[in-house]
Amino acid sequence: MGAQVVEAFAKGRTNRRILAGKPRQVGRWVIGDEGTRRRLLSFAPGDRFALDLWEQNDYGTTRWRVVLCEALQPGETGDSVPSVRPDVAILADITGATRVRAYVAWLALNRAKIETLNRLELARIEQFFQRMP
Repeated sequence: MGAQVVEAFAKGRTNRRILAGKPRQVGRWVIGDEGTRRRLLSFAPGDRFALDLWEQNDYGTTRWRVVLCEALQPGETGDSVPSVRPDVAILADITGATRVRAYVAWLALNRAKIETLNRLELARIEQFFQRMP
């Protein structure tokens, strides 16, 4: 089964999008009220993807997180991530504007590598970004 991700966008409120990874299936955008958009992406077991989770209210950004995930085999136990079903293995979890910006820049340069890096390498990379102020 793998994982299914709902990408969603509501201007000035939320942006949940895939930053890296190759979905096996990509659904059509569904336009909702007030310009909201959603679509469904599917990943096979073992596929890796990075998900950008950003939220804002009237006063500015309230939450910003990038999660590097690996889709699991049916029956495997994993971690819960917003907009992702079923649970996945979290390989890296970066929070905070400064750290997320730096991690997004790193991802832009290393998209192709996320499939080949082992879990120890990914943990070291995550630790580096989490130590940033």
